[in-house]
Amino acid sequence: IPVQETRSLKIHFAAPPLDDPKLKSSRPYRMLSHLLGHESPGSLYEALNEEGLLVGLSSGIGIDASDFSLFSLTISLTKKGMEQKDRVLDLVFQWIALIAQTPHEVLEKYHDEIRQISTTNFRFRENGDPTDFSSTAAELMFHHEPQDILVGSSRTGDYDAQVFEAFMERLTPQHVMITETNSDLKVENEEDWKVEQWYGAKYQETDIPQELAQQWSSPPTIDSRLKLPALNEYI
Repeated sequence: IPVQETRSLKIHFAAPPLDDPKLKSSRPYRMLSHLLGHESPGSLYEALNEEGLLVGLSSGIGIDASDFSLFSLTISLTKKGMEQKDRVLDLVFQWIALIAQTPHEVLEKYHDEIRQISTTNFRFRENGDPTDFSSTAAELMFHHEPQDILVGSSRTGDYDAQVFEAFMERLTPQHVMITETNSDLKVENEEDWKVEQWYGAKYQETDIPQELAQQWSSPPTIDSRLKLPALNEYI
């Protein structure tokens, strides 16, 4: 329970580390982050905002360790949004299901769009602080061949349908951890709460009900307002 007024849901999906050989080339998480966080008409963002549930939304790799990563979707909510958090999560998993059902030839176009943007950003990147550059380049030497140090973090390979499907299989209730931060929560029964040892923060841990997990795994319907964004014709 935070002291400062705040309401958010952080949805973390367990995934392989980013330096996994099967992920290093096609980088499916980049395209997924682009689609999940899009704010175009028909997007998850617009649907939640239209209902007055949303303050902000972002997605991407939240944590990357040597043996795992967490692909995260962070949603800042209004008071109404937190009161209807199950509705918010229903729409999140409907949006994920919509992406999973999209034909690979369409997803490949999104992938190529992101790859072109990354290439353009690299070509016209401004010079930064030499100290920061040296530190970053030294770290990249652990992950790239010497000839790829400068461009390695910006380069994305061809779309790989098999890798994309394998990554999407991680975006399920069986691989998710949802963190609710809500300043409106009240401690009514001390026995139901735990206390974090370093900062003394009070928190609870609960399992996702089986029925709800099943509903999120295979949404019976997808909201008719949801549709993937149009491709950028200028890229």
